[in-house]
Amino acid sequence: MKNELQQHKKSDSVKWILTLVAFLLVGVTLGGILLGVFTPKTTEKESVQQEQEASINNGGYVTDFINTEGISLFSVTPMTYSTTSGTASQEIYAAVRPATAVNKNITWSVAWKEEKAEDVSQYITVTPSSEENQATVTCYKPFEGDIVITATTEEGGFTAQCVVQFLGYPSGLSVETNAYFDGEKYLLGAGGDFTFNVAPYNAFNQLGEQYKNLEVIFSFYGTFTADTYNYNYSTQTWSWAGNEKTISLDSIKDKIMTPTYADGCITISTKQAVEDYYDQFEYMDGGRTRYYTDKFKEANSECYMLVTITQPESYFVKQLKVVVDNTRVANIDMMQTMIF
Repeated sequence: MKNELQQHKKSDSVKWILTLVAFLLVGVTLGGILLGVFTPKTTEKESVQQEQEASINNGGYVTDFINTEGISLFSVTPMTYSTTSGTASQEIYAAVRPATAVNKNITWSVAWKEEKAEDVSQYITVTPSSEENQATVTCYKPFEGDIVITATTEEGGFTAQCVVQFLGYPSGLSVETNAYFDGEKYLLGAGGDFTFNVAPYNAFNQLGEQYKNLEVIFSFYGTFTADTYNYNYSTQTWSWAGNEKTISLDSIKDKIMTPTYADGCITISTKQAVEDYYDQFEYMDGGRTRYYTDKFKEANSECYMLVTITQPESYFVKQLKVVVDNTRVANIDMMQTMIF
């Protein structure tokens, strides 16, 4: 009986040892599977592929740079327009690697990505500049499709490419108005209507549809001191009553000018200059005493309206500073009928 009990215990110990070994084997197997799934695999070094959108502040076309192991292309300057020739241009640079390479000579070439009958140089040219491995890319007119600029190293034949597309990108925002401009701000006569026709433009006179919409915001700035202004008929003198208060232009803007915007046209209807502002004018004592309530006394800061015009897709912004000035012309009237 004792021997059977010892054998039974021994048998149980063996079972527990085998079970533990089995669990360990399963754990190692699962661990290997998990590590195989989540541990990054080592791969051979691949060629550097870098895409960089051109830095365009006021450009007419867009470029994507595709770089390889031995050479990379970069934009050097923002795109600029020539209003006389109606062209857009941008400087690009080819960086040959490594920096210690002795022969950094390259050649430039330009071609249609998909073969076309038109001569590609009618649309895009690349002109090497005096700076090492730098060139000027010039766009002469709108085109459809992709044009590829290639820089090739003299040693090793490494290449980097720049894909050029015409998108009708704006070069700026134009403003046409009948308001007087003093070089800093627009001075609008009191009691008139003034228009500002605003639009994106480029040298090619061909804008992409996505660049034609505008957002316009009107903001009012500045404060002034106002006081009660009395006229005493007996003494025939004007005097301030000492009821000073600070008034912001934003709080009385509807009494100075009313701006609206629709379909590329800003209309500003002016009422009075800030210097002419008062809240009320009344007579007292049978007309012997007159007084103005909250009349403009002196400016605390410059009072003006700021018009912010934004083309959201290209991020072009133009701001117009507007002031109602009672010394500027606002309108003209003439007798409508003459009878002889």
